[in-house]
Amino acid sequence: MVGLAKLQLVGPIALVLAIAAAEGAAYGLSSMPSSPTLWYLNLKWFGMFQSSHYALSRYVQMAYFQLFFVAVPLLAGACIGFCFQVRLLLALASNLSLLYLVFVFWSWLRVAGLPQAALMIQHGAISTGPDKCMLVVLLGLSLSSSLGSHVIYLQLSRTEAARASVQ
Repeated sequence: MVGLAKLQLVGPIALVLAIAAAEGAAYGLSSMPSSPTLWYLNLKWFGMFQSSHYALSRYVQMAYFQLFFVAVPLLAGACIGFCFQVRLLLALASNLSLLYLVFVFWSWLRVAGLPQAALMIQHGAISTGPDKCMLVVLLGLSLSSSLGSHVIYLQLSRTEAARASVQ
């Protein structure tokens, strides 16, 4: 069970690292706007986080909101849940990190244009850019983290059902 508990940490950790890198690239770009490397990183690698920033900025006008009010609290909840063996908190952080990455994907598709994106998916014309590869890796890590939490709860429910049937 400890292995599955560690697996639940993977999603929130990957989310924090990706958002911190995206915010770092955006901050570097604001400091050095003529840097082609930072423009490349910001547009090609972290474009999905930029689109989710724009979607959130309609409601919250705060710098580094995704990092300090989404990713870090999820990681803190996951770490507290892991260290103090609070399974529900760890599972909640794991599942919410997946939910947030689904939001990032949705906001990225909205910027790309849903009908166009759906048409591209249908015909297999989606290119494998760095941002798309990063999104697939992040979704895969968060999905495995979320599935780990579900497996733990299924095992616990089976154990409790077996105990109840014995008594």
